[in-house]
Amino acid sequence: MSADASALHHDVFISYATVATGHLGAALEHGLATFGKSWDAPLAMDVFRDVSDQPTTPDLAAQLQHHLDAADWLIHLASPAAAASPWVREELRHWLRTRGTDRLLLGIADGEIVWDLDRGRFDPAATTCLAPELLALPALPKWVDFRGADAHALDATDEWFVDKVADFSATVRGIPKDQLSSTHWREHRKGLARRTAQHAEMLFESDVGRSLLFAAVASELDDVPETRSTLSRVVEASSGMSGIAGPHGRVSSVAHGSDAATVVLGHEDGALGILTVDDPARCVEAGIPRPGHAPTALAAHPAGLTVGYEDGVAGCVVQGEVRLVRALNQPVTMVHPDPELPRVACAARGTVVVWDVEANTLTRVPDRLTAVHGLRWQDGLLHICDWGEIRAFDPADGRLEDVHPVPFLPRPGPRALTPGMDVIAVAQLDGGGVTVTSLPETAFADVGCVQAPPGFMDALALDARGEHVAVATGGELLVWSLAHPGEPVLHQYGLPAEMRGLLLGENGAWVLCWGADRCELRTNAPSTLCHRIPLGPAAVPSVVQSNISVAFSPDGQEVAWVSNPVGRELDPGAPPSLSTWHLGRRELGAHRDVAHDLPSRLSFLDGDRVRLQLQDGDWRTWHLRTNELGPGDPPAPARRTLHRNTASVRVLEAGTVIDEVTWPPTGVPRIHLSPSGTRLVLAFASGRLLVRDVESRTELWTVLTAALAAVACSHDDGLVAGVTSSGRLMLLEGSSGQVTASLRVHSSPVQHVVFGPADQVLACGGIGGLLTLVDTDPRAWRGTARSRAGRELTPAEAQLLGLEQVFLP
Repeated sequence: MSADASALHHDVFISYATVATGHLGAALEHGLATFGKSWDAPLAMDVFRDVSDQPTTPDLAAQLQHHLDAADWLIHLASPAAAASPWVREELRHWLRTRGTDRLLLGIADGEIVWDLDRGRFDPAATTCLAPELLALPALPKWVDFRGADAHALDATDEWFVDKVADFSATVRGIPKDQLSSTHWREHRKGLARRTAQHAEMLFESDVGRSLLFAAVASELDDVPETRSTLSRVVEASSGMSGIAGPHGRVSSVAHGSDAATVVLGHEDGALGILTVDDPARCVEAGIPRPGHAPTALAAHPAGLTVGYEDGVAGCVVQGEVRLVRALNQPVTMVHPDPELPRVACAARGTVVVWDVEANTLTRVPDRLTAVHGLRWQDGLLHICDWGEIRAFDPADGRLEDVHPVPFLPRPGPRALTPGMDVIAVAQLDGGGVTVTSLPETAFADVGCVQAPPGFMDALALDARGEHVAVATGGELLVWSLAHPGEPVLHQYGLPAEMRGLLLGENGAWVLCWGADRCELRTNAPSTLCHRIPLGPAAVPSVVQSNISVAFSPDGQEVAWVSNPVGRELDPGAPPSLSTWHLGRRELGAHRDVAHDLPSRLSFLDGDRVRLQLQDGDWRTWHLRTNELGPGDPPAPARRTLHRNTASVRVLEAGTVIDEVTWPPTGVPRIHLSPSGTRLVLAFASGRLLVRDVESRTELWTVLTAALAAVACSHDDGLVAGVTSSGRLMLLEGSSGQVTASLRVHSSPVQHVVFGPADQVLACGGIGGLLTLVDTDPRAWRGTARSRAGRELTPAEAQLLGLEQVFLP
């Protein structure tokens, strides 16, 4: 090899006739460069092909010889055209003169090749694909038959071609073909998994069903932190969600149906549909056919539908006949039919008209209004909710009179009214508050106030009775019951882009989220990943509870916890309590108050008995079948224990220190020794999370997170769980610290977190008295995602993701 070639290196030089076998040469170059490569590596080897990499210099022959000298192997694609090519023959002569035949491989692209066994050489009369330089070879080189390549795809989906590439690649790399092929498909699956997960992330805002399906497929291809993280985010954000695309594309307007179980949808192509809330996948076409005109306002009543359109036209059905009128010169934003007479009120910003359907006449409200928020017919008068006033209009004489003012805030945001205009919700831009006020004839009366996250609110809605309020802000959906405004009854994420509005169902049971890209029905269905267990039956509602200790039964089917009243000054007689929950039956089991001192530690002796330690150090046994507390014995000493002070922690075994960690006196961390006794987890207030291997006394990894209020390690050391003070759970891979899931599990600080015996369930307890069980098994996450998607991959989707040749379990 020349000195100049030493600065250059190729694993393979491909020699071939460009005109006759150029397509095969290009495919072979790509196949060799990518076969068996690590999923995150750019190439498996460097391949030079004299057309793709050929330098444009006057001394072309010298340049090609330079690249030949830099190559470890020569692959010659033999064909009659190559045998007759002076360039190819020159490459062969140079290689044989300088390198010999040891690293020469043949690919037969076309023609015949015959080896004469008697003479120990190629038969020159029968062989048509080899140049004279090769016909004289004394030994038969390794060769691969590529004849018939024109009938194949020559890419990663072509098993015939991939097998040929594997033959060459195994020889060049010195790895057995079976081993290299196994590595190739394993790494190929890893790359496909990550690309599929990326598709799932990108699709979530526009197509929830495909996003769920792609996330499940990605996790099936390669169950690693990256794919688990995507899967958990998509499944958690889609809890209680049903996408409503319908056969007519994007939704342009929504309204309550004529009963509490239906919703009316208007599509941008002019179609109208009626959706049943209990079956959101089914949308029945109905209403006034006006193709090409998007409905912008809808109202449903027992007699039919009333519609306002983007071009200012209003329409309704009278005795089976469709009536249309151009009511306004701008898009209609609100329509409201009179329940007693055939007339309809239509509004657009500050303009209101009354359409007499039988006479087909329009009566305009005389004054220019500021911004119309609501319309209601009462006693023959049209009540109009303007920006700061409710006014009454009499279509008979054209009079407009003020009825009473509307509450005004210094910096108001979106508003919402009940259909009867008796309750109004006004969002406050500063601070994120929403004030809900009744609108009587004489004076206001505050119904309640809720505190939404700071920032601009995209949409606001009230239910028909004004008892629940929904807010969309910053990608979050929150619904409160005004009877208990402290904690949202619904809190979900991943809203449609460019939110246009919300529709809140009776008693806050469901919310229709309507955005520029999609329409979704959200319900308060429990998350498949997180299940909240309420307080026991004897708990005192007026006292905030704190779960300070949690334990699982040996079979993992039951969980027990201690609830401690925190605000004892509110009710000094409120005692601590013990509760159990059966996971299989999903119901509360035993529950009792504790008359003794507060229990601080809890563990199951067996399926019927729970051991607990009181703060004074005494031990008790709780017999679940009789629900009685009796004397108890302390547990056997653990093999390894912790001894801590303000500046260090030691791991002891039989009194001997086997590991020790120190820190500055001002930075005392949360400390956890794994159930196996081999992992030490420390969570510092700065957000530093450190995991050590106790056996080797070495640090495994350190990551920066939000400050963690509680930490735990799984029994097999495969997962580390940490919960922030705001109630967000992070699951991290035990070996690397990579985040596999980030879930909101609590609305208040968490004090305790523990894994179930099989590490498939995690329990979190804290302030508020709720115990949250988290499913940590990715197999369950995948099942949930596929169930919500409701289908399998289509052939087109499999082709898009490159999954045609990949087996999916």
